[in-house]
Amino acid sequence: YQEAPPGLKRCLKLSMTDGIQRVFGMEYRPIKALDVCASSGLKVAISNVQVRRGLLMLVPETIEVLGGLVERLDAARKRLVDELNKPARGNRYKLIIPIGLFRLI
Repeated sequence: YQEAPPGLKRCLKLSMTDGIQRVFGMEYRPIKALDVCASSGLKVAISNVQVRRGLLMLVPETIEVLGGLVERLDAARKRLVDELNKPARGNRYKLIIPIGLFRLI
């Protein structure tokens, strides 16, 4: 996980729930109020959003970040991010296949 400023090259995919139903949204245009490392349990209000193939197309005009935090979820997310950001352990082996061993048909 790396912090990325909102820009044309960033595209966030959000998993959101109201406690009953889960929906996914994609940052279609940069949204300055959203961070890559936003806290888990962040509350948002969404209105007048376009839906394409079941995905909410999020633009600054359709989303309002209200704030909020679920401590248990955020602690679990931070542990996962810390684990993912650790350097790889052990030796990495490269699989080298000599080209002469294969016959093209």
